[in-house]
Amino acid sequence: MIRRTSRSMRLVTAAALAGMLALGFTATAATTAIAAPAASGTSTASATLVEAAAKTAATKSGPANSAFGVQMLDSDGGTLQASTPLADWTSGDTVTQNAASTGDLYKLNTTRTEGLVSRAASDGARSTIASGTFQLRDRVPVTFTGLTSECTADGSSTVSFDTLTVNGVDALDPARIATGYTVDLPVSSTWGATKLYIGERTTDASGRSQTTALRIEAEAGSSEIWRVKLGQVACTPAAPATTPALVSGITVTAPNGTPIVAGEPSLTASGTKTDATFSAPTPPIAAKGVTVSRTDDSAAKVLIDSFTQVPDTSSVGEYMWSAFRVYGLALDVAADGSSVVSFPGSNSGLFVNGVWINTGTDLYTGLDAQGTPRVTVRFNERVAQPDGSVLITAVHYTDLTGTYPSVALGTVRWSAPSTVPTPDPEPTPQPDSPLPSRYAYALSASGPSVVSPVALVTPDAAAAAAASAKAPNAVANSDVVRPDTASSETASSAASPDAATLGAAQLEVATVTDGVAGQISATGARASNAADTATAQVDSLTLYPGSSLEVSLSNIRVALTKTGATMTTGGGTVDGQTIPAGEIAPNTVVQLAGRSAVITLNLQKGAADGFSVTGVDVNDMLGLGARVRVAAITADAPDVPTPVDPGTGPGSGSGSPGTGTPETGSGSGSGSGGELGNGAIGQNFVSPQASSTRPLADTGMSTAPLALAAALSVLALATGAGLLLRRRRRLTAS
Repeated sequence: MIRRTSRSMRLVTAAALAGMLALGFTATAATTAIAAPAASGTSTASATLVEAAAKTAATKSGPANSAFGVQMLDSDGGTLQASTPLADWTSGDTVTQNAASTGDLYKLNTTRTEGLVSRAASDGARSTIASGTFQLRDRVPVTFTGLTSECTADGSSTVSFDTLTVNGVDALDPARIATGYTVDLPVSSTWGATKLYIGERTTDASGRSQTTALRIEAEAGSSEIWRVKLGQVACTPAAPATTPALVSGITVTAPNGTPIVAGEPSLTASGTKTDATFSAPTPPIAAKGVTVSRTDDSAAKVLIDSFTQVPDTSSVGEYMWSAFRVYGLALDVAADGSSVVSFPGSNSGLFVNGVWINTGTDLYTGLDAQGTPRVTVRFNERVAQPDGSVLITAVHYTDLTGTYPSVALGTVRWSAPSTVPTPDPEPTPQPDSPLPSRYAYALSASGPSVVSPVALVTPDAAAAAAASAKAPNAVANSDVVRPDTASSETASSAASPDAATLGAAQLEVATVTDGVAGQISATGARASNAADTATAQVDSLTLYPGSSLEVSLSNIRVALTKTGATMTTGGGTVDGQTIPAGEIAPNTVVQLAGRSAVITLNLQKGAADGFSVTGVDVNDMLGLGARVRVAAITADAPDVPTPVDPGTGPGSGSGSPGTGTPETGSGSGSGSGGELGNGAIGQNFVSPQASSTRPLADTGMSTAPLALAAALSVLALATGAGLLLRRRRRLTAS
């Protein structure tokens, strides 16, 4: 006997059946009123189930970039050690996770790491482990330090170790780590083979590029610990840069952003293209008679006979809210950027959200049964682009539920036609004007020690060298000036001319001194003068050794160009003060305590045509009456000091001021104005007699006349005394 259901249960069942029938008939009536013959309510319910299944199947996309330090699986593939520390990044700020250490999992296995840091961000992912020791049961130990694994959005990845050893033996192979390699551990009779995978690169299930610094893998099912991963990173490759189409027909994009139809057909230049028909299987998409065209004046046109996207494959799928159908669409964009969307055919129209809609609006929003927006359709959409162009789309369909692909029909990227401006006439090139006339020399001195301008190169010499450089045999005959003489202690030389010095007058003096006085000494004195650059330099310089004016510098170089003057030195001392190597600031003054003398480095004065620069300027005109200039480039010709006349008597000193000719600009050299004792300039105003350690210098006067005069005086006195004595005797006798 079959027991009847209770009355209450029968009422509930009847109410449910009535509700289902009402729902079915309501949907059927609505569909019939819109476009087509009636369809069963069962089909509508089936479509609803399809939607629900699609939403359930849709899964959230994984993180874009991720990193972890260590992960371990057991013999059955189960998780022994979860990914630690794990950093996942999808959007927003950088994600960083840290772990101080991880320990052993089993007594007979060593699985230790220290100093784990994982980072994931928009630009990629990175994993670092300070150190680690792993020894699976009955197998040799694997140890490492400084593990680093990194990947970037451009698809590149790097793996590095400070050290990696297997049973104490180095296992690093720098030549192969960029592509990955394996190392076999000794085979265990109990646990089988174990391998190391170093620098492993793969692609994970979501398409990300995955890099694992170190993977230890035993035979599956053999040991307690089957797999160990250390330093694993994964990065989503950046989308390749593409040139945007100027005109395209149909673009369909999946909810996750993946292109399904990437602008077909399309144009990147003026022309016309037609696709008679094309389709895509998922979701079912079909189109016919799609034509795109563009002219050189930026005008464009798109025609679409039909387009359908019908996710529901049932017999009534094209009437469901998820269906999107367009017939007879036209987009016209004029050269000035104005655009018109029309449906010109008698059978033209647009079906969406289960209804035929008004195409004369600019925005349609479709609602669900609860009044919640679920689809939008924009007509003649215009979006300004960062490059100044305007993206015009005839019809843009969007599923707000995120279930079905979005569709753009008839897209034009419009930019104002480029106009080529009339170029300004090219100015007549003017030759670079040369530097104003300059005199360049290495050293000069006046006062107690006299040195005529050494390595003096005049403007006339520079002009002659420039003229010679323009001659056919310029290289062979470039005007490199050599001094005729310098001093008895001075050797002169000049480098052979080459292309680098062509057109410059040059002069070099190997050694410069002030003679036996020993107050001025320089080596490698040289100067050059050309149309665009003048230089003066001294390899080493010593002035007034042992005194408060002592200067000791190396590699002094002064250069004057059209942009200004610079001075550099190899360093040294001035009055015991250290001068560092490098460039010297203009007008650097070194004051000497208790003295009127002033020493200036990189002395610059004047302007324009009257500008002059001196590398080292020693000015003691108020004290010793001395002035020394080193590495000077001046607008005016330097004074040639006249040596002090040493006298004409026996033993007098002599000096050689040097020789030269105005035509070549030479005339450098040195001479002495007589002997001066070493240390003649006393330290801190100590007198020369007190400070000198050598005999005083010869004054130039002979003592022979004085001795003769003294002898004559004695003879006269003796004669007078004799006469006086004889006279007294005569008086006494008488």
